[in-house]
Order: sequence, then structure tokens, then C-alpha cells
Amino acid sequence: MEKVLKEGVVEGPLGHVDIDEWSEVDLIGSNKGIRKQFLESIKDRWGVPESALELSNGETLTELMLGPKGCADLRRLNDLNRRLRKEPLKKYVSDMQEGRWYFIADTMIVDANYFLRQGHHRLSAAIETGKTLRVLLVENVDLPPRVFAAVDDTTRRRLLDVMTSTGLFVDVNPQYLERAVKLFHKLQVGNKQGGSITSTTKGYELAHQYPAIVDSLYWVENLQDRGTIFTEGTVAGFMAAFQVVDGVSFEKAQEFWEPILSGNTKAGTPQRALYSKARRLKEKSELSDKLQRQYVLKAWDYFRVGKSIKRLRRTE
Repeated sequence: MEKVLKEGVVEGPLGHVDIDEWSEVDLIGSNKGIRKQFLESIKDRWGVPESALELSNGETLTELMLGPKGCADLRRLNDLNRRLRKEPLKKYVSDMQEGRWYFIADTMIVDANYFLRQGHHRLSAAIETGKTLRVLLVENVDLPPRVFAAVDDTTRRRLLDVMTSTGLFVDVNPQYLERAVKLFHKLQVGNKQGGSITSTTKGYELAHQYPAIVDSLYWVENLQDRGTIFTEGTVAGFMAAFQVVDGVSFEKAQEFWEPILSGNTKAGTPQRALYSKARRLKEKSELSDKLQRQYVLKAWDYFRVGKSIKRLRRTE
């Protein structure tokens, strides 16, 4: 049994599997069938008898009484969820320790692929405090990435969390992608219209709507000869904006950035002027986001029309 589970192979019904038999099984990367069986074992051990209820769209609602061990078991289905945040966790722990934690019929959610999507802060606090949680678990919830991003607009989640939890952008670093999307949006709408993204739904839609963002980031992340003056997310945001806003090809944007990232620029070119200016400012810790945008866009304007320039100035 253990060998079958570890390989993630399901050959017909495995029958009843006690939750303790899963202790050494790595669920990360396992298939839907394995994760579903693991959840069934949790319900067998911690579920309240006769509490299961079938809902209208195929979801199942089950009441669980989870002690620290049960919370730890359920939290193992947390692969795609956002990272733990210190402040909410600290508050939950304090409330539980001081007797201020009450059951308010708030659900925990497991999606149709058996990933825990909501509840891991509560589970973590219960584990830390040794408390028992009364949980209403809703499983088999259809949560497409677009829907989950919309749900995040009512929480204090960052765009980074949504990038991670959707599972759609697995080929790139979600932290760099967050930076790229925010910069792209600022460049797309312009400063006068307010370039900050406050909606996680909007951020997700941009990453999904404009493949140039992810494609550019993928190229930067896989570039072997790359310096550290400009971060991956910054370069990808600019490259995507050049393509979408200015209408140039991916190759044209690539041609602009490649010598800058490698440090192999030619004298008199906009890339050399930008590289020199950015390096000096970074050495002095003076390369703010605003200055960075100003100098990059100035160098890009010279490059697009084929002009030479020896030095970039703020007043230009």
C-alpha cells in the first residue's frame, strides 16, 4: 500500500486507508485521486457522524472536529494556497489563547482538484495553540483561476498570492511576475491616470490577457548572461509594455535589453547611456522606481528611432 501511494498510482479502489498510513506520503505533485483519498481518510477520522451534506452543484459539506493533529493533516492539502502572513496568524493565535475565538460557520474550501484553498491561517493557529476547531468543510468546489482571483478582492491577499494560487504561471517566479504586471499596468495607463493596481482580479486579468508579460519574464529568467542592475520583473514589465503599448516585436524589445543585461553595450548607444546611468545610481542607492522608469523610457525612445546618445540627463 505505501509503495503504491508514494508512486501516486491508483490501480482500482484502494479501500479504506487510515489517516496514519499517509504520514510518510508526499502529497505535493500527487494526482487528484490520491489527494481525494487522503481527504476521505481525514473525514473518516475527524468527521462528525451523519454530518455530510450534498449541495446543489456537486459540492459536499462536512462538519469536522479538528484537534492539532487533524489541523495538520488538513493543512497538507495547502500546496497552492498563499503564504502564511504573520499578522493574521498572530491575531488568530492571540484570539484562541485568550478565549476570543468563536465558531461562526465560516467554511474551509477544498477545490475540485482537492487543494485546500481557504483556511490555512486558522489551521496553523490551532496547531500552534493546541486548540480544537469546529470546521465546516466544503469540498469539490469549482474554482477556476479567474474566480479565485475575484474572491481575493475581498481579502487582504496580494497579487503575488493570486499568481501563486492559480497554478497557471508555474514556469516563472510569481514574485517577479507580480512586479512585471504592476509595472506593465503603470506604463500602459500612464501616471496621470494612476498606475497602481489595487485589484487582484485586475492583476490576474492583465497577466492572462497579455502573454507578452509572461513570455518576457520567461526569457529574462532563462537568460544566462545577466547582470543585477535591473530585476527580472522590471525588465519583463518594460518589455511587455514596449510590445503592447508601442507595438514593437518581441525581438525588438529583446534587442534593446540584451546588451544592457549582459553589460556588453557599445559606446554611443542608448543602451550604454542607460547602463552607465543606472549603475552609478544603483551604487549610490539612488535608483528609485520613478527614476528608473524615466531613464529606461528615455533610452528606449532614442533606440526606437535609431539615435545615438552619450549621456542621459533627468532634464531631457
